Amino acid sequence: MDKFKPSNYLPVDCEESYSPDPGSDEDDEECREFSTTSSARWAGSKSSWIQRHWRSVTVHALLIAANLFLFIAYTKGVIVPVRYTDPQHEPTPLRSVVKYEQRAFDMGAIYGLGKNKSMNMQKGNINFNGPPRPELENAWNDLLRFQNVRIPREDMGQFQDDDTVIRLTDGTYYFTVSVFHGLHCVERVRKYLYKDHYYPDLSEMQAIALLKHTEHCIDYFLQYLQCNADTTLLPMEWTTEDPKPVSQGLGKHTCVKWDSIFDWMKENSFDPFEPGILMHPIFGDPYDRNASHHHVNVGLTEAGGILHLNEDGTVKEGSKKAHLHS
Repeated sequence: MDKFKPSNYLPVDCEESYSPDPGSDEDDEECREFSTTSSARWAGSKSSWIQRHWRSVTVHALLIAANLFLFIAYTKGVIVPVRYTDPQHEPTPLRSVVKYEQRAFDMGAIYGLGKNKSMNMQKGNINFNGPPRPELENAWNDLLRFQNVRIPREDMGQFQDDDTVIRLTDGTYYFTVSVFHGLHCVERVRKYLYKDHYYPDLSEMQAIALLKHTEHCIDYFLQYLQCNADTTLLPMEWTTEDPKPVSQGLGKHTCVKWDSIFDWMKENSFDPFEPGILMHPIFGDPYDRNASHHHVNVGLTEAGGILHLNEDGTVKEGSKKAHLHS
């Protein structure tokens, strides 16, 4: 049997290749020849791969470049990220506390059946309903007590550049929130039902002003409800005592959690009747300290125009003439 003879195949690294004669020039020449050939083949295969995949290489290079550009632009503040907001709620400081829940309305009767005018004390929100009484007045006062809030300029949203917003003496700005104006209007209509109790001995002009304010509230309800359309289905049903279909208002509604809104309002509220917090640039202190508080005029501007103000709260030149006497 012939002695085992090593193969002529050479490893990639010629320095570690087997050679029967370490001093052989023939082996060195063979190694150099193999290395040259291998390099040429590798270069050829590399060129061939790029040619076959040039489209993919180009697309990936462009994607890398685009991502690098966006990263640099974002970190430098050139691009501001778009944040999702519920289209029903303008991005305001309150937006961050809005949470939702499924809730059924309390549709219990306020009074007993027929001519019975006794209050249904089993109804959950009964203290907001019915004729004037101490429990009702306290419930409404507690609900509306935080409707006036202070907002720093950087959180004024769409009113950032509005020079008519009242600047408080502490440098913040005076706002209320739409839902609280709606609640104020509910109370206004409720009081109109009992106007002989709440507004006795009105003059003719005062009665007209009260009617206008109440109808303003009804107009506000119309637009508010259409703007915030609740699409919860209400099933219609037959009763055993009347031929007409009725609805009990059953079904769960998608509702904003009221406590989170109320807590935010409480934390950011102020009392407009606090001496020195509000100062009209022409008339000074706007309120009688003995007046009943919590109520502000929203949407009623018959008593003159709107002032345009400087950042320190003073009247802009020409604003008084152009707007108070228009």
